[in-house]
Amino acid sequence: MLATRPPQRQPMQCGEWTLIKILGSGGFGQVSLWKNKQDVKLAVKQCKNQLSRQNERRWRKEVEMMQRLNHPSIVNFVEVPVEIQNAYVDHYVALGMEYCEAGDLRKFLTQPENCCGLPEFQVRNILQDIGSAIEHLHERQLVHRDLKPENIVMKEKEKNVFQFKIIDLGYA
Repeated sequence: MLATRPPQRQPMQCGEWTLIKILGSGGFGQVSLWKNKQDVKLAVKQCKNQLSRQNERRWRKEVEMMQRLNHPSIVNFVEVPVEIQNAYVDHYVALGMEYCEAGDLRKFLTQPENCCGLPEFQVRNILQDIGSAIEHLHERQLVHRDLKPENIVMKEKEKNVFQFKIIDLGYA
């Protein structure tokens, strides 16, 4: 008897956008990575179908906050292309964000080369970026309330130099 391969799952296509992978999930839903034919990448946070009234309010508030905030150390809001938005027709409004390819701070801290600590310049960089973002939020009477390494992502500015950015304002 010949062994057969399991069928290959076709990537999800929405117009010129392709779903690449799921980046993570949490209490509200999941974040997925999309790429278009021009190699533009977009992180899309989609909300679960059934939310309590309180969580639905939090979700809508997060989307509104992300649209208003503009700071280099807070992940940028990106309008979700209509083709992708239509794919989430059974969900609440999807939240589009810039894709930060270097992952989150937790993964960075747990890499073998970082297990004994980070160089001082790196710690200063993290504190400067995140401190600046927190100050920006506080100036707008916002408190993050869920700041942890998993909610700080990294975007590479140049080789081994990162911009640290806050994500997940769902409890702000």
